[in-house]
Amino acid sequence: MAAQTSNVRDVSTVCGLRPGRNAGTGRVCVARACPGGTIPALIVPAALTLLLVFACRKEDPGHALPTGTAPVLASHGPLKAGTPAPPLGLEQVLQAPDGTKVSWESLRGKAVVLEFWATWCGPCVAAIPHLNELAQKFADRPVQFIAITAERPDVVARFVKKKPIRGWIGLDTDESLYRDYGVEGIPLTILVDAQGRLAGFTYPTGLTEQVLADLLAGRPVTR
Repeated sequence: MAAQTSNVRDVSTVCGLRPGRNAGTGRVCVARACPGGTIPALIVPAALTLLLVFACRKEDPGHALPTGTAPVLASHGPLKAGTPAPPLGLEQVLQAPDGTKVSWESLRGKAVVLEFWATWCGPCVAAIPHLNELAQKFADRPVQFIAITAERPDVVARFVKKKPIRGWIGLDTDESLYRDYGVEGIPLTILVDAQGRLAGFTYPTGLTEQVLADLLAGRPVTR
C-alpha cells in the first residue's frame, strides 16, 4: 500500500468480477468483440449496462505486505481520524449474543475493529487466521472485532462452517455502510476508539498487537 496522507488507496485485488460496486479504479471492463460481425444495435444498450454493473478489480500489492509493515493512515477519503464514526446500520449480526443491538452507543467503552471483507476475496480470506489470532489474544480486553460483508446470510453461514471467524459478523446487504465508510476495495480495516471516534485506516496486515494496545490505551495508532 503506497503511503499517502490523504486516504487509503483502493485495497481491492483481482478476485474476479463482482457485481455491484464500482471499485473506484476509473477503468471499465471491456467486452470482447462478437466473432464475425458487429453487435446488433438493440444489444448495445444492454451490453453497456452490464459492463457498468461489473467492476474491474485492480491488483494492489499492499494487501500482501508482511504483517506490521502496512501503514495505519489518519484519513480515508472524507473520513478523518478523531471524528465520530458513521452509524452502524447493519441489517443483521451473526455470532453476537441474542438481543445484541449494534450501535456506537452500545459499544461505548470498547475499541472496535471493523473489517470489510467478502467470501470471494482472496486477500480477505487469507487474513482471517491473523485476525482470529489477534481476537483470541485480546479476548479478555475491551475490543470488539466486527467483520462486515455485503453478502447474503446463507452465503456467509456456509463459509464460516468451513473457515470460522472470531468475533461478530455484520451483514450490510444494502451496502449502506460501504457507502458511508467509503469502501471501494477490500480488505479494508477501520479502527474506532472507545468513544466511537475513527482512529485509523489500514489493511489487515497493518493491524498488530501494538496497534491494538495503542488503540485500547487511547494512544495514536497512525504510522
